[in-house]
Amino acid sequence: MPSINTFRSTLLGLARGTLFQIVITGAPVVTLDSELFRVTCKAASLPSDTINEIPVPFFGRKIYYPGDRTYSTWQTTLIGDHSWANYKQIARWHSMINHPENNVAVTTNALNFKADGKIYVYDQTDNRTLALTMVGLWPTDLGNVALDWDATDRSVDLTGTWRLITCKPLNKLLFGIMFTRESIRFPFIMVLRQ
Repeated sequence: MPSINTFRSTLLGLARGTLFQIVITGAPVVTLDSELFRVTCKAASLPSDTINEIPVPFFGRKIYYPGDRTYSTWQTTLIGDHSWANYKQIARWHSMINHPENNVAVTTNALNFKADGKIYVYDQTDNRTLALTMVGLWPTDLGNVALDWDATDRSVDLTGTWRLITCKPLNKLLFGIMFTRESIRFPFIMVLRQ
């Protein structure tokens, strides 16, 4: 059993969930105020990344192989400002994907509806410790906004659900591992030889 001193010398600092920024850029059709979004995004998450299973039956038991990678929807919470700019811009984005009256899109080119999102995570000394890019990001849901006369001394929260195609390290370096075929293949060969 490890000692408390081993624990303390190994875990030198904790990751803080409050030290992050979200930047959304490159939505070609939509004018989204990236700076306003960055400043008012008060809650988000790292996107869920799942590799599905392929069950193969063999003599009454199942052997599982890795399948396709999928990403769940991504959630954000924004602070509502008095102009409702974020709400209006995301609602306009929705209308360009599918107009509420005409039931048509502004364009048939799906790239015009998608943006890139970046998640930056920092440590307590303001060093960026994690940077991810979400590719093909678009809003699927502009959540309910609670309006309540009893809700005093707080701002309105604007929740949103987003769909993405993929999420990748910003600089191809994640957790100290460079993702190339060689760096993934050779560690497994080393393990098999031992």
